[in-house]
Amino acid sequence: MTTDSKNLTDKQYRILAVVCDGNGKNENGEFVPCDIDELLDRLSYRTTKQSMQFSVRALEARKLIVREYEKRRGARRVLLIPTLKAKQLMGYAKPQSFIEDPLLSLL
Repeated sequence: MTTDSKNLTDKQYRILAVVCDGNGKNENGEFVPCDIDELLDRLSYRTTKQSMQFSVRALEARKLIVREYEKRRGARRVLLIPTLKAKQLMGYAKPQSFIEDPLLSLL
């Protein structure tokens, strides 16, 4: 665990793990995000939808999750998208270096 992940509660960490997994990848290899109902089904603990929305808002405030909207299963659904910061925190992405230009790294 990194120092940032130590600041997450156990429940936030579990939520973030499910959000980072999403629904896997589609046939084009693109990430498929999960919605709140799918998140509730996959968590290892039971909670209410209202409580989950509170936890999601806390993760949004920390810039770990963003919401998008899509029509799924006949209704407008809130999709939960992990940010790059969340993916790095959970080990799904490598941390970026501070040097963006590869030519500058040679100096």
